[in-house]
Amino acid sequence: MQEKRSRKEQRRDRQQHYEELESRHDAKALERFKRPAYQSVSVAEYLAKKYDITAEVDTGGQGHFD
Repeated sequence: MQEKRSRKEQRRDRQQHYEELESRHDAKALERFKRPAYQSVSVAEYLAKKYDITAEVDTGGQGHFD
């Protein structure tokens, strides 16, 4: 019958396991992780780019009706 491992042994094994996980990594994954974050754009800019609108889009809020 096996004896239970002590808390110190369990902790040491757990730390060793996490250290092994941190030391092994894929080069491609590391490269992808370093890419720039998403750039925020306004809705009007996004739509202009998506639908290839070359005219200036009014971003002033409510439209002016006469």
